[in-house]
Amino acid sequence: MFKFIKRIFSKSSTPNESNYMVDIGSTEKICPYCSVLLTKFPGRKTKCKACQNYIYVRTRPSDMQRILVKEDELVRVEELWAIKNGTYEDFLYKRKKYDHEKELLRVKLNRDPTDVDIQLSLLQKELLVHSENDDWGLYRNAKMHIAKLLFKNKKYEAALKEYLEVQFIDLNGPNNALRINDAPSKVLPSFSKDSAMIAPGVVYEIERTIKKLNRDIESIKDEFISCSEVLRKELKLPLSARAAWEKLRKHCEW
Repeated sequence: MFKFIKRIFSKSSTPNESNYMVDIGSTEKICPYCSVLLTKFPGRKTKCKACQNYIYVRTRPSDMQRILVKEDELVRVEELWAIKNGTYEDFLYKRKKYDHEKELLRVKLNRDPTDVDIQLSLLQKELLVHSENDDWGLYRNAKMHIAKLLFKNKKYEAALKEYLEVQFIDLNGPNNALRINDAPSKVLPSFSKDSAMIAPGVVYEIERTIKKLNRDIESIKDEFISCSEVLRKELKLPLSARAAWEKLRKHCEW
């Protein structure tokens, strides 16, 4: 069903490569909103002191120049890169999904959803798809994307919970289902000791989130065990929360 929907969304001719040769954005240290002269060319997203709008920094695909753009130009830059890289159909499919989800949330929330609202909603739906397909490695990856999105938007408490759950899933050894003629096959168990791991990247994200929250180790232990026990019951995971915590503590400096 998923592939059928993607084929419908993807029915579009890919623009010629010459279409990405567009001089979008500014290479000068000037605010793209109010045209005020900036003290220096920003290295990353920054707020204009004059008009209080956020200025975004991107690379232009036509000449590889660093440019300053407005928020409403970000999708256009992404589109131009998709044309240049030959991934336009995939870009178009994702944009249609995004716009569709935006309309659904507008009705549900009775307000215009934020970009974070939309991304989180799409990722939550992705979790459901992966769980239904018995793809627990992909499920874990989607949760990692949720955690990073929450952290990026300074929702540190929610991000920490997601990171801890990712670590608990990793310690249980998530596997993706093998497929025969697109149908899941139970050759591999959903979770196995052989696939268990403690990823340094996840530990790093947990550590820096703890620092942001200034949390003590006992409170982290309590939260890890609490959220992991809930997840264990939901996903029928083999490793207990307390056993997972002991394994994790042996690999951490906190």
